[in-house]
Amino acid sequence: QESVENPKSKFKSHRCYRAFSFTCEAHKDSPRYLQLCTICGVTLLIIFLLVWIILGTLLATLPILTSDEADKVVYLDDGKDAWGGNYNGLKRMFQQLENHEVDYNNIWLTGDMHFTVFGDVVDFNEDDFSTLLDYDPAAMNGKTNKRYGVEFLPTSGTSPNIDERIELVLGWDARASIMNKWITDVIEWLTLRSNPHFRFFNGRDHGYGILRMSKEKVVAEVYYHDKYVLGDEPKLSVKRTIYDQENCWD
Repeated sequence: QESVENPKSKFKSHRCYRAFSFTCEAHKDSPRYLQLCTICGVTLLIIFLLVWIILGTLLATLPILTSDEADKVVYLDDGKDAWGGNYNGLKRMFQQLENHEVDYNNIWLTGDMHFTVFGDVVDFNEDDFSTLLDYDPAAMNGKTNKRYGVEFLPTSGTSPNIDERIELVLGWDARASIMNKWITDVIEWLTLRSNPHFRFFNGRDHGYGILRMSKEKVVAEVYYHDKYVLGDEPKLSVKRTIYDQENCWD
């Protein structure tokens, strides 16, 4: 049936409940005049927000997606100064550890990446990335990938982390927005999914790390604080332990 409010309109009324309509007196006689009920208006708003979130996620994550020569997707672009960028040097270091029979109980302290990582340091085949993706942290040392120790990477104190870099990409103060949280969650999920040797990953919180060493075990702690709150006391947020000759975080 034709719209009762606007007989000239060619828009057919639908049967949903009309709580209110979006009207414009200046154009109510136009064939393009359209009235929306509450349900339709909310539905269109939700669709718009979903499209906005998806496009924003792609805009923020595409810069960190790279492809190697074999057109295999590498989820985290680690540049040339990280483990993936120095594979030959990594292999030589592993060989030196084996030559001196110290290929266990090693701890690599790293930094300046603006996120938190607890990782197992494992060998893999550069020409077959699946050898890293197939790593099983629960397997005994040497069953899947040989482990040489662990990596401890504390977060930044105040420098921008992933969520704040997304804010720069989006172009406004989006740190606390739903879109920013969604995109950061996606990046963290992708990073853990594509790096099974990462036992923990956090790309948003600020703080510092403490390493406590003894003959029996090493305990790593990360304390987070809100850098936007003056005087906020750091709180123990992550604690992992590695025991003698285990070569992996608990």
